[in-house]
Amino acid sequence: MPNNINLQIAQVVQTEDKIQYDKFQDDKTRVDLPPGAVRVRFRSTTSALASEEIAIPANPNYLTVPLYGEQVLVFSALSGLTQNTKTERYYYLPYVNTHGQVNNNIMPFLQDTKPKSNSYSNSGITSTFKSKEPEQISFEEKDIVTIQPYQGDTILQSRFGSVLRFTSTHKKIDDYLQSPIWEGTSVGDPFVALTCGIDGATKDDYYTIENPDKDASLIYLSSTQKINNLKLAQQKIGRGTKSLSSYKNPQVIISSNRLIFNAKSDELVLVSKKDIKLSTPNWSVDVDNLVTQLEALVTAITKLTHPTGVGPSGPPINIADFAKILTEIKRMKQ
Repeated sequence: MPNNINLQIAQVVQTEDKIQYDKFQDDKTRVDLPPGAVRVRFRSTTSALASEEIAIPANPNYLTVPLYGEQVLVFSALSGLTQNTKTERYYYLPYVNTHGQVNNNIMPFLQDTKPKSNSYSNSGITSTFKSKEPEQISFEEKDIVTIQPYQGDTILQSRFGSVLRFTSTHKKIDDYLQSPIWEGTSVGDPFVALTCGIDGATKDDYYTIENPDKDASLIYLSSTQKINNLKLAQQKIGRGTKSLSSYKNPQVIISSNRLIFNAKSDELVLVSKKDIKLSTPNWSVDVDNLVTQLEALVTAITKLTHPTGVGPSGPPINIADFAKILTEIKRMKQ
């Protein structure tokens, strides 16, 4: 096996039976192919006949599924499906950014000369005529804008509008088209943002940026940054709680229209060094203070007496019930 790798640009083409992204076998070896396998067409020169091969993802841990008509980088390397160490197979790398778009880089017909079979009907070509749009199984084009990158960032952005960004506090942001929603004073401190459904941008925009007030769902992990804009569902969130725009210690922010924490077989544990805040349209509650006041209330009831015509009354007839409640409350106390 040669040590050098020859990269080629190939076009993803549609298989005849349209099971491109279902389980299917290699036509030559009749071996089940790994998930993400695609049929590609390439040719060595513009005048050469096109040929087709099955290619599988080069990196199974990072899979970018290409569309019909997109161009991918293909190379041949050792195959582990057989005992023969000289057997090779084709692998592909993520699609080529031909249009400079996040959502759609379909550019068919570059490889659409006649294949060796001299028959388009059996080759599974994306589209026979240049005037006909490529057929897709489930994909529909959507208006998705590139997320604003910052120097040193690692960004995984899907074609559908979800982003995982590994970034930091940056030294200078004035030269960027879009400013980040996080801000800090210690340059290089890490910040992670996972966003599902980036909103607020159209194709007329060059870049977009995370916006916690508009994005569908998000998780932020900070180290020393504050969040410049995130409107909470309730204004009052408990006594002494710092706002997001002033809190600079490590924090995790989760935001969406609905949050479900489901402990399927064990407890849901909420532990706080200081307090737990609960805020609803009618109540803003500090849990520590709530239970403290509840303890004081039950204690007062157990000592309750009131005057009568013949002198003060005795304790309530259900004093045993209150005493039991008070005992249970005291057991909660740390």
